[in-house]
Amino acid sequence: MAFVDSPTSVNFDSQELGELKQENIRAETEISDGIRQDTENNKSGSIERYINESYIIELNQPSPSQGGVIGTQSIKQESYISAAKQKVVSSIKEKSQQEIEINDKYEESFKGIAVENVSNNTIKDIEQMDEVKNIYRDRLLYLHLSDSVENIGAATIQSRRVDGINITGEGVEVAVIDSGTNYERASLGGCTFEEMNNSDPGDCRFLPGYDFVDDDYDPMDKEHGTHVAGILGANGSNITGVAPGVKIRSYRVCDSGCRMKDIIAAVQRAMDPNNDGSTADHVDIFR
Repeated sequence: MAFVDSPTSVNFDSQELGELKQENIRAETEISDGIRQDTENNKSGSIERYINESYIIELNQPSPSQGGVIGTQSIKQESYISAAKQKVVSSIKEKSQQEIEINDKYEESFKGIAVENVSNNTIKDIEQMDEVKNIYRDRLLYLHLSDSVENIGAATIQSRRVDGINITGEGVEVAVIDSGTNYERASLGGCTFEEMNNSDPGDCRFLPGYDFVDDDYDPMDKEHGTHVAGILGANGSNITGVAPGVKIRSYRVCDSGCRMKDIIAAVQRAMDPNNDGSTADHVDIFR
């Protein structure tokens, strides 16, 4: 998923296209082999697990008569969505025999809410409401790695030049939505927490992120998310990522597993990193 404000046209000659095609064929073969091996390794266990009595509720978009027109009707549309959320939440509270928890109210990533401690019978009733489009069971998704920079032929792309500049990701902002990132690692820029959250970060390649697991501003991690960030943008003496010039925003949503509600919240934060209600500062790419 990516936002593209001003796409750049890159032209390759026939020889370069031939080289890229061969790289792609090799990469597809190696990745397919990796996926087959991953499948064999996972036959004995599930790769995801549903969370009991936890749901993500997606709301219907308003019709034109209800304010579903972009432009002059946008305020009316927001009012409709807000009223729909309140109606759904009130109905859940009225029907529930136990105390429920409203975890998040999503605005940018999609229109909806996440709820916990809600019985199946209550959810079946809520599903019939006109305001409700879909209801999804919240679940844990498990982390997995099977490919690498070499597999996708990144070095070939990095050697290409556009307007005299190598394609390294410089000027691009990427959100890594994973288990957090060890931003102190030298190959990722060696930032401190203070530098990452400073308005003038200097040489630090990390921009402010968030930890949705612990609900704080320190998305520190030393495992999967760091590996992903390294594949994406490492730039060290003995390791180079796909795009070693990118800036990274790290959003931690995974611990032993990854809650769907946290993933959605992280996508929303990546669309509005400073959380001021405007998406003008959105990241360029989600990873």
